[in-house]
Amino acid sequence: MTGFETLRGQTPLSPDDQQGILVPANTQHELDVWEKRNIESARLWALRSRKLRARLLEVDGICLLHSKMFGEVWEWAGRFRTKELNIGVAPELVQDSLKSALDDAKHWLEHEVCSERKAAVLLHHRLALIHPFPNGNGRLAREVADQLLLQRGFPRINWGVERDAYLKALRAADRQDFSLLLSLIE
Repeated sequence: MTGFETLRGQTPLSPDDQQGILVPANTQHELDVWEKRNIESARLWALRSRKLRARLLEVDGICLLHSKMFGEVWEWAGRFRTKELNIGVAPELVQDSLKSALDDAKHWLEHEVCSERKAAVLLHHRLALIHPFPNGNGRLAREVADQLLLQRGFPRINWGVERDAYLKALRAADRQDFSLLLSLIE
């Protein structure tokens, strides 16, 4: 397959990853269209799903949501990556790192360490940093943050910021400076 250009900040699709495409897509644009449709369908499902409501801050809930978001497009949707990427923890650390991030988020919320909105943004950053899946990690991280807020009666975050500003904010958060990331969603 050809035509799968990678934008700045995107995880490149390896030839092995491209073999996992379940839809008739030969270009990045075609793949984006299929993924967008799948994500919209997953968002509707998420609003009704009691299982996701109960399991959002559990490892299996994250896998379930990723599977719903990308399962019509990727055969490996919902399964952790097994290869090193240019970002993220080592593959053998994914599950434990993810559990730790989710446990931290539960603690922040249960003990009111910070606002729900800040907890959602901090969890979003941790998920993006871990990069548990071969692809779709940023979109998953944003959706998890949004679902967390929706479950608590708050609106979705407006993630419609300019891509370079968003990536700069994520990189600053990687260095423990969350001010840019938090300012983008206020």
